[in-house]
Amino acid sequence: TELLVAQLRSLPRDFFEDELSKENFLRQCLRDYLEILRDTSRLPARQEKAQTQLKALLKSKFGWGSERVPGDDEDEPVVVELTEKQLEELKLA
Repeated sequence: TELLVAQLRSLPRDFFEDELSKENFLRQCLRDYLEILRDTSRLPARQEKAQTQLKALLKSKFGWGSERVPGDDEDEPVVVELTEKQLEELKLA
């Protein structure tokens, strides 16, 4: 994690938003890694500190929330509200 933090510090702030780099593999890898860390109940003190630094860097530099990663909502369901007319046409009213 310490090496990852050092490497992420060298990236530009818009790395995950820039047209050329926003759809890279790193977004999903970081998402998976953070999930693994979140599910790990006990970490050595050094790893716990590095995890805290990683989360702080992701939040301060790239705007990632503590539990949410930009782009996470891409796979979430979308709620579509239909008008009365559309409901009648679908016979759901």
